Amino acid sequence: MQIGATDLCKDEIEREIKIEFFKSVSSGKHQIKGTVSNMTLAMLKEGTADFPITMKKGNGATLNLTNLKIDRQHSFLEYVFGGCEVDLSIAIDFTLSNGDPR
Repeated sequence: MQIGATDLCKDEIEREIKIEFFKSVSSGKHQIKGTVSNMTLAMLKEGTADFPITMKKGNGATLNLTNLKIDRQHSFLEYVFGGCEVDLSIAIDFTLSNGDPR
């Protein structure tokens, strides 16, 4: 799964990231099984790979991140300010093929 850093925390590297684990139920009322909290982008960047999972019932578990790649997702304005040109074409149909305009 690929998620950009701006999707996680809006470039605030100390903002908490929370991951929730659910069991899928056909009725649509999915059951939460556990959560990972106390995780930040700063911790991920410095190489912290193991995070405890707080389980709803039963023994705790650990989320182990073995491969982490953090990419920056550029905004539309960054592309425009970087020199990307945008063209716009507008067409208006004045024929009566669509019916009476009233």
